Amino acid sequence: MWGWEERYITLLWLSQLLLAPFDLASISSQGTEVDLDIRGFACPPNVPTVTLRVISLAVRYLSSSGKERDAAKILLVRVAMRPDMQQVGVLRALVRWAISCLHPSAGLESSPYFYIGILSFLAGMLVSSAGTPDMVEYLPDIFNVTRDQDDMPTTILDAIKKSAVSRKIIIKIFRAIALLDLANTQDLDRVQTVIGDLLDFLEDEATPVRLAASKALSIITLKLDSDMASQVVDVVLDTFRSTYRMVAGKADLSDVKAFQWHGLVLTFSHLLYRRSIPPSSLALVLNALRLALSFEKRSGISASTGTNVRDAANFGIWALARRYTTKELQIELDGRSALQTLATDLVVASSLDPAGNVRRGSSAALQELIGRNPDMIAEGIQVVQVVDYHAIALRSRAVEVGIGAAELSDEYYRGVLDGLLGWRGIKDSNAAVRRTAASAVGGLVREKSYDFRRVLGLLTGRLKELVPRDGDERHGVLLSIASIIEFSTDDVVDILRYVDGGWATFRNQSLIAEATCKILIATRLGIEIQLQQSILEKFLPMEDAFGVISDAAANLVGMKPDLVAGYLEKAKSKNAYLGTLFKVFATSGHQAAIVSTIQGIWKRDKDPDSRAMILRSLGPLIHLEEAVRMVEEGLDDFTITAQGDVGSKVRIEAVKVAAVMNKERLRGRVMRTASEKLDKVRREGGKCLGLDLDPSSEEYYRALLDMQLSRWDSSWSETFLSGYVTSVTGAFPQASRSALVSFCEAGGTVTSPLLALLRNARVVVPVLETIAFLLDMGVLQSVDVPFVPSSNLRRVEAYVRIYGNCEKEKLKGISRKFPRVRDAVRDELWEDPAMLA
Repeated sequence: MWGWEERYITLLWLSQLLLAPFDLASISSQGTEVDLDIRGFACPPNVPTVTLRVISLAVRYLSSSGKERDAAKILLVRVAMRPDMQQVGVLRALVRWAISCLHPSAGLESSPYFYIGILSFLAGMLVSSAGTPDMVEYLPDIFNVTRDQDDMPTTILDAIKKSAVSRKIIIKIFRAIALLDLANTQDLDRVQTVIGDLLDFLEDEATPVRLAASKALSIITLKLDSDMASQVVDVVLDTFRSTYRMVAGKADLSDVKAFQWHGLVLTFSHLLYRRSIPPSSLALVLNALRLALSFEKRSGISASTGTNVRDAANFGIWALARRYTTKELQIELDGRSALQTLATDLVVASSLDPAGNVRRGSSAALQELIGRNPDMIAEGIQVVQVVDYHAIALRSRAVEVGIGAAELSDEYYRGVLDGLLGWRGIKDSNAAVRRTAASAVGGLVREKSYDFRRVLGLLTGRLKELVPRDGDERHGVLLSIASIIEFSTDDVVDILRYVDGGWATFRNQSLIAEATCKILIATRLGIEIQLQQSILEKFLPMEDAFGVISDAAANLVGMKPDLVAGYLEKAKSKNAYLGTLFKVFATSGHQAAIVSTIQGIWKRDKDPDSRAMILRSLGPLIHLEEAVRMVEEGLDDFTITAQGDVGSKVRIEAVKVAAVMNKERLRGRVMRTASEKLDKVRREGGKCLGLDLDPSSEEYYRALLDMQLSRWDSSWSETFLSGYVTSVTGAFPQASRSALVSFCEAGGTVTSPLLALLRNARVVVPVLETIAFLLDMGVLQSVDVPFVPSSNLRRVEAYVRIYGNCEKEKLKGISRKFPRVRDAVRDELWEDPAMLA
């Protein structure tokens, strides 16, 4: 059986053969009958046999669901358009057959691909006949069967239009009909009907359909006379303006349909690309593109639906820069130069837009705009150098690019600042983006200190207008205020009272607490203690993910030390009270009580996340014996749950603290951490030991093994090897195994500590497998390992490998009821089959 690839290529090859410059009758076989089983096809007389075979083959694959359909369409169009085949009536017969298949009186086919194939054939015929009258007589019939008719049933057409592919092909047919009408019959009524249908297709839910409709409209408009072309542009503009309303001088886009705007903006873009929009209408079109460039709307599941619209706007501005002269673009938008306004909008979009393809598109359009209109845009060359196509690939990096552009001119400063204060910045649904945007606002305002009061007033005014559900924007506004405040003001006191009074109604309280504490940290000296205490009492029971709540509370304790006693009673794992105790430990005068509280929480709470947080905060206590014991316990945490090795979180934090402590008693545990199988744990252990090597390389493992040659305590061996054996038996053991073999061949010994580790139930299987590996490699000749019955098959298989190398008699005592064990024993005793009995 041929695959689709062979069928596709063969059909294409046949279509190429039909380009032969002589009649097909001259190469057709005589006397060969072909039975054309094509319902509704009236074959004309005197058709060459080769043509009948080609038609039969092409029609067979015209309803295929794969690529063969495209090749079959090309083959069928090719044979129908040949002059010799037109003379014998093949073109007429095939077109009439295709129209009859789509006629409402025809029976409904089960496969949608049948109709896609028929439509593809008609579209191919119409496109291939461009510049000729070959298909003109069939235009009315094709037009009638491909659009809704009031006086005809629509069962077939409704089934066809369920497919986006079919709708796209229908658009292609409409476009070809309109172009043929304009070139041959000048039937403007049908052209106007086609334009109306295409305008309806602009709000189709499928992106390829909208793209095809917008492109078709622009191509048809290009062929119209100037008056009618202007009417088309006016209709598109009127449709665009009717989708939104103006409220207080601003466009209200709440009712805008993203699909419709995408189609309309794509139409503007294609019209501009073909220079079909007269210069007198450019101002209105540019206003539409500016609105589209900043459009964003969220679906019911918070997914962005505006990305396509903004991308289409980039295409429109790029096309505008390429197709229109500087003189034609010297117009004003809202009293400002259109070129400068567009450049500012593109700088904002290229540096702040959340979608990477939109940022890159804006950057490309900006370069085109500045390059083709020299000396018309402020700091043009410098802007192009800053807003580089590659520099804005990452969103976090793109924000820095926007700040760099803002430093070049007040035009860009105002644009970038407005963008940061909008949906691209502090209104974004992503908390990390809001933090980045707020930090950028602080950087801009600090550079333009004269604008501090205006921006602060703008932010405080917006804050008071927010309703309780606007948690994301409230978080962003408070972060922005924190980033620009450098000293206490009356506005900040009002903001803190606003938070204190409305706290119970706020959403995303943990984020609001974070932002408010940043304000407290920035303005702590001028805020009354009672207000700070009231606010922080609401925040301290929460988890302090970023440490800012405990920072603010530590500042408050510095002004009111007696608060520590209350914090000791309320401290729990993960809440901010505990973090505050760590930060005030050195200055509080309650060191013993704080240490006792922390120890109590450590012993009670075995949760890995809680213990990791305590170890992360252990810095002020590292000189205490209690802290060393906590680090030892943290390095020994191998908690396993359904989520996996969750204890690794604790070991990572513990080894980081051990690096600061630099205690010899921790060295064996640190080396175990540096040699275990988890990459992220091993990497931190290697850093603690000062090994500047790839933690997955043979050199790294050999360096660990060689450490016993200097400053080695014998008690470390067992601890260290309990981690090393997990790497030897892990998923990627090559490097650790090679290092172990080379170490042993150089005179190193690991036998005694490995045998001692057999008492450690956690690593007994990796230890046995490591011993078996060393025996397989000939590094060990003999070793006495007592057999312990077990239901763990890996453990039993390791015993089999060990005894197969040195004590085969012991294999008789191993139960072989499991197939894996039987296979392992058979592999070891293949040279002595008598022992298998």
